[in-house]
Amino acid sequence: SVPLATRPGAAIRVLLLAGAPDPELKYLRRWAVDAGLHLESHITLSDGVSLTDGALDLDTEIFDELDLVILDQRVWLTLDTEQKQHLREALDGGLGVLLRVTGDVPETVLGEWAALGFPLRPIEPVGVVSLNRLLGLDANAPDLSVRAIDAQTNMATELWRADDGTPLAWMRLHGQGRIALWRLTDSYRLTLTGHPAAYGSLW
Repeated sequence: SVPLATRPGAAIRVLLLAGAPDPELKYLRRWAVDAGLHLESHITLSDGVSLTDGALDLDTEIFDELDLVILDQRVWLTLDTEQKQHLREALDGGLGVLLRVTGDVPETVLGEWAALGFPLRPIEPVGVVSLNRLLGLDANAPDLSVRAIDAQTNMATELWRADDGTPLAWMRLHGQGRIALWRLTDSYRLTLTGHPAAYGSLW
């Protein structure tokens, strides 16, 4: 016999920031809550109007209290210099950051993301990709879409590849933390077509 003590663990603390609502966010938020993550989110709906879950105050050093921040290129533009500095310091100290590419990336954001280790360049659209083999799905599973950008760096590891070898996301170390770039745009379709477990495995 082996003595065993089981104690409740601390929920992973996630902050989701987005410059506009989309179906991917809806299903990502739902999955995060169902998976037991402690999720706070701030999604811009229009000028001066946003959807916020949790007592969110980006003017404080909130990033030091988190495990993961997920944000897109649109909301990056709304962060001020002090907020970006807090985010970089927290990343160096062990925070995880996931950059979602949901549309065209402005020049300002391109430069700042390159400084974080992800210089981006546009590429020819790859259309849709299959993740059936990767996720153990049958032929009825939906194909998914990726943004037509490439991360020009040999400092990052490919986090996911589609069945045809197309990279879907990259990850690199940054200080004691990790930062990733995600260009898959409609993984929520896995849930819509009856593959919620595969969606959870992907995220």
